[in-house]
Amino acid sequence: MDYSFLSLIPGAIQKPEPRSRTKGRKSRKEGAVKREVREQVAERDPSCRVEGMAPAVCRDRLEWAHLKPRTRAQTRNMPAEYRHTTMFTAMLCGHHHDLYDAGVFDIRFIDEERGADGPIEVIRR
Repeated sequence: MDYSFLSLIPGAIQKPEPRSRTKGRKSRKEGAVKREVREQVAERDPSCRVEGMAPAVCRDRLEWAHLKPRTRAQTRNMPAEYRHTTMFTAMLCGHHHDLYDAGVFDIRFIDEERGADGPIEVIRR
């Protein structure tokens, strides 16, 4: 049934926009921010950022890792500009990314104001 006639009735409740359209718009916007930040981080970190500092030897290909306190799980439903920044992301090899996510080691920012854009330190647990 066509509900377009509701726009002509004063005080009528309008049908909401389809979720697929709303989600698509949000995904496109977030995708643009992610691409831009990932390119900047890849340029800054041409190899694994914790190479030689973390336990184990680097292996696997480089992955874009979100660092604490702004991991993707901790920033759900927040603006893309807040979730994805060069300050809280780094390029890690797949092996070190898995170890970091498993909590084998932590990454501490030596300069808190610069975050991952500055020097970092690996703290083994």
